[in-house]
Amino acid sequence: MVVLDLFLAGLSAGAFATSATAYLLNPVTYARVIRFGAYLAPIPVSMGLGLLVLHLGRPLVFYKLLLTLQPLSVMSWGAWLLTLFLAISCTYAYLHLPAHLQPFKFARRSEVLRVLAISGLTAAAGVGVYTGLLLAAGSRPLWTTPLLPQLFLVSALSTGAAAVLVTAAAYRRDAAQPSEFRLLLLLVLALISLEVLMIALMILFGRLCSLGVRLAMDEVLTGAFGPPFWAGVVLVGLLSPLVIAGYGLLSARDGGNHGGSGRGSHFLALATGTLVLVGGFMLRYVIVYAGQTTRWVN
Repeated sequence: MVVLDLFLAGLSAGAFATSATAYLLNPVTYARVIRFGAYLAPIPVSMGLGLLVLHLGRPLVFYKLLLTLQPLSVMSWGAWLLTLFLAISCTYAYLHLPAHLQPFKFARRSEVLRVLAISGLTAAAGVGVYTGLLLAAGSRPLWTTPLLPQLFLVSALSTGAAAVLVTAAAYRRDAAQPSEFRLLLLLVLALISLEVLMIALMILFGRLCSLGVRLAMDEVLTGAFGPPFWAGVVLVGLLSPLVIAGYGLLSARDGGNHGGSGRGSHFLALATGTLVLVGGFMLRYVIVYAGQTTRWVN
């Protein structure tokens, strides 16, 4: 449940960030990207919150988290942050519904959407970082890496962009525009490139740190969690989508069919997005479970 919660919360944050970024760039050109990201954003985080409530053991008293704010508790801050993000994302999604599905109209809709996009980007970044800080509060060797919250933020953004990419490719009612695929592929390519760099730095930090952290990192690199890390995270979630997204962008630049329209573009988009989503889930699986199996040593 914890792995799914971290993954779903990050996915929602990334989907909202993708939609809001597209809206701030050009609300007309990227209308479908904006709409898909807005509709996606509230759903995974709601599912993740449901799993988190069940994980508490006493789900009927979860509301007590929202009756107080403990300044020194990461979970207390997270509960309020997730609630704020859910409220913003739901309002943002509502304003992107067709007019006949909006019983209540907002005056100055475009201005409200702009405010929600900017404030929601901040909340989404907070949600992405929180998923890493929640583990860091657990005081396990693998989770003490300073880059973990930033890594989870970048991974959240990449999985959210991937989810929007898959949705845009799968939705055939109206044709996807080349500019949409270029934007989404560029976002995914940039984010997973940054993710590769951060994982490399995290490994380097782990090798140069204390014995407990080194042993924990060995569990990920060469121990029981080596296969899911190298196969699921590195090969499936990072290297493969890097190659496919890069090929799609090069094809689009050269005027080919694969980056912008037709069956080729849809296949590349679906493949890239699906691989990134699998890799994002596997990253959290490896970090959570490998972290729990390691202890501090003297």
